[in-house]
Amino acid sequence: MGMTATMPPALAKRASTSDFLKTNELAEFFRCMSQTILKAHSEDGHYAGIRPVKVNSRLLWPIADVWKMLQSSMSVTSAIVTNEVA
Repeated sequence: MGMTATMPPALAKRASTSDFLKTNELAEFFRCMSQTILKAHSEDGHYAGIRPVKVNSRLLWPIADVWKMLQSSMSVTSAIVTNEVA
């Protein structure tokens, strides 16, 4: 398709200072409640395929994994739109 994805500005800004998102930051990015993420992690060990790193009692979510998930999601959406147009 030739479309190159760029990291969303909010994620890129955070990536410039850290390799991880806190749970509340991940929730803001995905527009959901922190509890939703924590429950999924408790039940499945991940949220949307993203596995956190546990530091003391906090969960830190790798920005690189968040970005990979978003890219794969965008390519699926692009494929669906392309097939609908064709």
